[in-house]
Amino acid sequence: LAGPYNYQKMTVKSGMKIIDFSKPYLKVELSRRNKSHVDALIKVYKKDEKESWEREKQLFLERKLTSYNLINVLRCLWFGEGHQFGPVSNDIPRAFENQWITCYEAIGDDMAILFDLIEMRSDLLRPYTVLQIVIDVTRAVESLHYNNIVHRNIRPEAILVGIHHQDTAITATLGDLSSILLLQHDCHQFDSNKIRNLMANDITDIGNLCYILSLYCCSKASNTSYMPQQNFKNQHHQQLNPWMIAQTSLKNIGVFIAHQRQQGIPVRKQIMKLLSILKGYLSNLESKA
Repeated sequence: LAGPYNYQKMTVKSGMKIIDFSKPYLKVELSRRNKSHVDALIKVYKKDEKESWEREKQLFLERKLTSYNLINVLRCLWFGEGHQFGPVSNDIPRAFENQWITCYEAIGDDMAILFDLIEMRSDLLRPYTVLQIVIDVTRAVESLHYNNIVHRNIRPEAILVGIHHQDTAITATLGDLSSILLLQHDCHQFDSNKIRNLMANDITDIGNLCYILSLYCCSKASNTSYMPQQNFKNQHHQQLNPWMIAQTSLKNIGVFIAHQRQQGIPVRKQIMKLLSILKGYLSNLESKA
């Protein structure tokens, strides 16, 4: 785990001289002592938010010590108090002085928060990528649960989307880790039923995410004129609209998750089945779109 002193300078990539601390993450460029550069994300906590910062810090320390194999979960580069920062460009050397800081690895050529992409109706959100985001988040939850960690706050604001410009691919990464529970440390507080419910709540959150994304797909379908390549009859156009296929798939996933919880299916089995169904829906979308 590298510390802030491994870097000589940090540049806020917005180009602004005044940092907007209302943003959940700040995009920065870190300059190493060997003159190389690395893109990163900075999350800033105020002094009264130290408990949330400490919770994330605990996860990242455990991740280093135990070699957690976490998939699609935001990876920490370092953390510290604001005064530990080296020189900061943009004429803001004291901007972080009284803050708690966590620095994360950036994914792809650029990153955006899923909530913002939905609000902007971004072209990056296509039928295929919407389903891929749910798959990536489900894999993240699977890896957390395998390591006896529950997230407890899965929502569009907690999901970062890495953008790869060369092939227009995206990768969803689960962030906002200030609510996580490390069950190996906190298990004395909960009985086995409570632990199962905590894990099941993460899966329910995935169902809620599917509902939000299904509404987005529905709105896109109603505003998108889609003409299939083949000369099908008009009544088949809506059926073959990729947005409608994605919307139906996401809606079905939400129903499946609710049914599985009602039936008391073990969480690990739920996730395995969920990933299998999602991959099937993705393959179906690719073949029909």
